Amino acid sequence: MNFARIPLLLAVVLMIALAAMACSGSGGDDDGENRWEADPMGDYPYPVEMLTNEAPSAEGRHYGQGEFQGYNTTTYNTNPPTSGRHIGELVQRGFYDERIPDEVAVHHMEHGYSVVWFNCMAEPALDATQCGELRDELSNLVQQEAGSFHVIGFPDPEIPHRIALTAWQFMDTMETF
Repeated sequence: MNFARIPLLLAVVLMIALAAMACSGSGGDDDGENRWEADPMGDYPYPVEMLTNEAPSAEGRHYGQGEFQGYNTTTYNTNPPTSGRHIGELVQRGFYDERIPDEVAVHHMEHGYSVVWFNCMAEPALDATQCGELRDELSNLVQQEAGSFHVIGFPDPEIPHRIALTAWQFMDTMETF
């Protein structure tokens, strides 16, 4: 086993657990606070934010592609998003070489998926070789976990961090693999 991958693997598994908790209605409350009062996972050494649910009542329904004004340009409270308006479209779990629209990624999170986002252009920008290595490492990890868990991964040049892991209302970010 590649031991350098253990922290990211733990983070992905944590995000899957948090997604399951959020979808089942447990694990924190939604009173407008955007962080856990207490550490949700005990001694987990990495910061994980619990964010406000952006999809209350009617906003949480599945929109059709034609219903969004400016489809793919919806504004979310976080980047990448962790909840909010979304369309009723799913893709197969696994890793993608092209960006998946936020509205599709949010729908996956609503269904208990974890999403791995990455940006090679986040400062400091990676060169082509470094970006390929990061892409390959993340792809291998996502493909390995997608066999057992609901996880998708893809590049997103718009996120401010190198790597972001999201689940419904949860986000963990990191600058290195």
